[in-house]
Amino acid sequence: MKKVLFAIVMAVSVVAVMAAEYKLELKVNKPDGVFKVGEKAVFTCRVLKDGKPVEGVDVRYYIAADNQRTKRGKFISGGTWKKEATLAYPGWVHLGFSIHDDKGKMMDITTVNWNKKTKVKAVGIGALFAPEKLVSVYPEPKDFDEFWAQVRKELDAVPVKELKKKEVKLSKSHAKKIVCYDVQVACAGATPVSGYLIMPRNAKPKSCPVVLYYDGAGVRDSSKNLSPALKGAIYFGINAHGIENGKPKAFYENLKKTKLNHYSHSGKNNRDTFYFKGMYMRVMRSLDYIKTLPEWDGKHIIVTGGSQGGGQVFAACALDKDVTYAVAGVPAMSDHAGCLARRESGWPRLYKATKDGKPEDPQVAAAVAYYDNVYFAKRVKCPINVNTGLFDRTCVPTSVMAVFNNIPETTQKWLTIVPDGAHGAHHNPGNKRRDAYIDMAIKSNQAK
Repeated sequence: MKKVLFAIVMAVSVVAVMAAEYKLELKVNKPDGVFKVGEKAVFTCRVLKDGKPVEGVDVRYYIAADNQRTKRGKFISGGTWKKEATLAYPGWVHLGFSIHDDKGKMMDITTVNWNKKTKVKAVGIGALFAPEKLVSVYPEPKDFDEFWAQVRKELDAVPVKELKKKEVKLSKSHAKKIVCYDVQVACAGATPVSGYLIMPRNAKPKSCPVVLYYDGAGVRDSSKNLSPALKGAIYFGINAHGIENGKPKAFYENLKKTKLNHYSHSGKNNRDTFYFKGMYMRVMRSLDYIKTLPEWDGKHIIVTGGSQGGGQVFAACALDKDVTYAVAGVPAMSDHAGCLARRESGWPRLYKATKDGKPEDPQVAAAVAYYDNVYFAKRVKCPINVNTGLFDRTCVPTSVMAVFNNIPETTQKWLTIVPDGAHGAHHNPGNKRRDAYIDMAIKSNQAK
């Protein structure tokens, strides 16, 4: 059995407020934020100005256990503020903090999400208690594999065929080394596969590993990452919705308000009409397509994505045995039934629980179980990196842990926990391992 490897990110949050004048320093007494049931987690907060403790700042907070907000409070900064918490059962505790001006208005806080500086209204930190015991409480559909085999047949009835392949202009310096295409590929379902295919210019047959990037939630143009191709790999950035690329912002905003409004809940009462059936068909077809490229080395397929993209990564790994490496950042579509265990379900929170812990809509619960990462995870065979932030209110860490715990112990897997990470929790350890794998694949091809 292969050992599960953990990457720990120190629980120190330094976030700038008002042009980096103020900072909140958040800590928890274990660097990975992981505790045993009944063990005491100690959280601290200091307000700094120009790197020094400052008094008199209005700080407000809440502390919550799983999906139950238990307490709100406030304090005036001065020294180190401390709060203790524990749980008598496997679960999650998190604290959120905000800073207010002298009129009580929340001030913008600058932090880092998805490796970019952004302004937010709150920052926070959390702790997990006995996360290795977090599991889904909803039974796996008995015909889970049969259902996806039938979806595979529907897809196979449509030939793998390029509907569009248009070269996209790049800068002169990049155009000398790589080429980018706006591609559409025939697919079963309502829309084709749509994405940007980027590869080394004049790449030789069987010379390149492939990196597929699956998009997060929202409605936008496909991702266009030049870095893999500049190193010698093929990159395919896939649009989650199969929509056209390169359109004005207004085009995507209009779709978001109309056809794709609230798409994540569309058709959820039936496994055959649920919106994600089409999305996962496009995941499968994107893999079919890259295998037809003569430049693919025939050996290395890397899949990567965050949030909704992380959910697609699990589907890709489970539904295509040729995937060889994966990175799933803060994966959505995880533990839909978390609410039945008095936890929060992962995004997109498809149904609620009754007071006695049963689905409010049993038909929806039964349908969306076919699209839950907790079951795809059991079928992952390739090395996979997963990360979670303990202040992630979107793809909550309990949902991610329920999925991670279902990845077979015989599969090489890594977990990165960021105690002060929100939904944009950085996952550099996983990305670094992925990049090293890509470099290895390129070098092995060049050594032929």
